[in-house]
Amino acid sequence: MKKVLLVLSMVISASMYSQGDEIPGEPGDPAPIDMYTPALLIIGGGLLLYYTMRKTKKGRVDLK
Repeated sequence: MKKVLLVLSMVISASMYSQGDEIPGEPGDPAPIDMYTPALLIIGGGLLLYYTMRKTKKGRVDLK
């Protein structure tokens, strides 16, 4: 669970970094990370839901 949250925080920080002008690119073209950010957020959210549901079914909800 902690690893999933770590991955999500890394993806969010990468998307926030790509919003700035630090990454060079053509005007109007998205930076390469911008194309993958929505997919990574969906995958990360799916993993988070999967692990949450799996622990709930076993009766062990650990929210630490």
